[in-house]
Amino acid sequence: MNETMQNIFNRRSIRNFKSDRLSSEQLQQLAQTALASPTGMNQQSWHFAFVTNQELITKVNDAAFASFKRENQQDIIERMKKRHESIFYGAPLVVFISMPKSNDNLIDAGIAVMNLA
Repeated sequence: MNETMQNIFNRRSIRNFKSDRLSSEQLQQLAQTALASPTGMNQQSWHFAFVTNQELITKVNDAAFASFKRENQQDIIERMKKRHESIFYGAPLVVFISMPKSNDNLIDAGIAVMNLA
């Protein structure tokens, strides 16, 4: 089995992260990995925000829980609270991927997530 297939089959979901900060070299490597992801017709319409500011990550987490509450998604709230206090599981880095509303090729963002994973 080649290394790529081995990595795919050995992938696991992490639901608790160390608080260790990533080095600038690690962040740079992740950015290069994200930017290397292919896009339809090479549009590259995605935007990556690498957020390490824990205060901002907490604000986004709180806004997500407020949205779940507003949308009466109590089941999601309860499931998340059983797992961790944050939807980001205490990660020291969160990568937000955004695209213009006008872009109907959202698969490009999914491919970028796959590259990062």
